[in-house]
Amino acid sequence: MLEGSNRIGGRVKSVKFGGKPVEEGANRVIGKEGTRLWDVVQKYKVSGKKTDYDSVLIRNFRGLTGTEGENAWTKLEAAQMTVSEIYKRIEDKKTEDMSARTSLDIGRWSPVEKVVEIFDYDFEYGGSPGVTSCYSFGIPEESANDLYYIMDKSGIGVQKSGSVTFNPPLPDCKNDNLFRVRLENYVSVYFKFPNTSSRFWDNTKYILYADDRRGLFPVWQNLEVDGLFSPGTNILQMVTQGEDADRVSELTDADITGEVMAILRRVYTNVVDPEDVFITNWKSNPLYMGSFCNMDTLAFKPVIFEAIRAPVGNVFFAGDSKLLIGSLPVIQRGLRGAESTL
Repeated sequence: MLEGSNRIGGRVKSVKFGGKPVEEGANRVIGKEGTRLWDVVQKYKVSGKKTDYDSVLIRNFRGLTGTEGENAWTKLEAAQMTVSEIYKRIEDKKTEDMSARTSLDIGRWSPVEKVVEIFDYDFEYGGSPGVTSCYSFGIPEESANDLYYIMDKSGIGVQKSGSVTFNPPLPDCKNDNLFRVRLENYVSVYFKFPNTSSRFWDNTKYILYADDRRGLFPVWQNLEVDGLFSPGTNILQMVTQGEDADRVSELTDADITGEVMAILRRVYTNVVDPEDVFITNWKSNPLYMGSFCNMDTLAFKPVIFEAIRAPVGNVFFAGDSKLLIGSLPVIQRGLRGAESTL
């Protein structure tokens, strides 16, 4: 076994920040009892907290959005009914796959409505609905284990970059289908504020920021909610993904810090300077070149997945890719790849 870094675990990586363990990569376990990852969690008594997605509010630079926010959730729920209906027609082969943007297209979206959409789609899938297969939103969890197997352990971003070569070259059918997979970007900015200062942000799990520009650090996570960290820890996580994460990945840490602090000061008063900052950037890491995978429209088909994971001679493929950031599919593909060689 060859490992490119000085550690194992890939994009499952915890680091010490502000005296607490924070996640540089995968933030959540996505799965339920009966999956192999959940068995590992139980076996080794891994601790964690169940995410409360209802603990959320929306802010812009004018303050809380109130009724406008409630109307945005209602509008999105109506659009999601259309997504469900389209998924069923795709599954029944009555229509072709389409982008989620097509099925969510229910009129002009305001900044508040956009951030609600981001929370339900971009935040989970890494890309906007315009670049994500509608079919991917309908896959039931219990069938995901058999469907999401895509790449060799070198990683899909590394493979697509051409920095790893095969001699003889991989078949065209392998490479053609490989390039149907999108490698999304996901950037977290962690701020540690002084223990002597009071928490200035809201006491909900998620705070959504509705800027006029879509996707500008839209999701903030309060790490003191639900007892994850004790009150007074004063660590705030701010997340961006997709195209805006690509933009941010090209900036210096100082520029990113300045931009995010300016946003915080537009929204809140009494914002103090952080005493420490930690910024993730998987896209610039030559061993990964991205965070996790997504599928373009018309690419979410078993035949494409099979072509990508199919062995070439004695070379077997496992590892990278699922539509959500997490570890379950990597474990499944690692086991599948190992079993294939036995």
